[in-house]
Amino acid sequence: MEASERPDPAILVIMGGAGDLTWRMLVPALCDLFADGWLPEKLAIIGSDRKGMKDEAYREHLKDGVKKFCHSAKPSGGSWKEMAGKISFLNMDFGEAKGYRELTKRIEEIEKAWDAEASRIFYLSVPPDWRRPSSTSRGTARASWWRSPSDGTWIPPGP
Repeated sequence: MEASERPDPAILVIMGGAGDLTWRMLVPALCDLFADGWLPEKLAIIGSDRKGMKDEAYREHLKDGVKKFCHSAKPSGGSWKEMAGKISFLNMDFGEAKGYRELTKRIEEIEKAWDAEASRIFYLSVPPDWRRPSSTSRGTARASWWRSPSDGTWIPPGP
């Protein structure tokens, strides 16, 4: 894919990002898309979970899944190294607004560094009983709000 055809900047937040689904399926699939040039150049992937991990430990965890399940971007290759540099981890409790305020701050810092607003994509890989608390708290902290194209005001997520 030509650079001019690549998607606009995007930030993918994986709620429950330390779980098996992310490790076994989501990140290996993202690696394949990244290796084939289908993901934005300005891409940030923020894994969030209640497990206390640092960025590097999270990347190593995901690397093991990529080794086993990725078709094209093996961890020793340049695609994985480039993509791994776009991955970070945020330790948070999905039921508390504090973590979402920190997430919002991180997202805004990324957008400021890029000098561009990004599409904010939230992937909920959490148990069913955590979906409502994570959605409510995310909206309270403005993490999933979007800007109106007409006047730039922040709009909360709809029902």
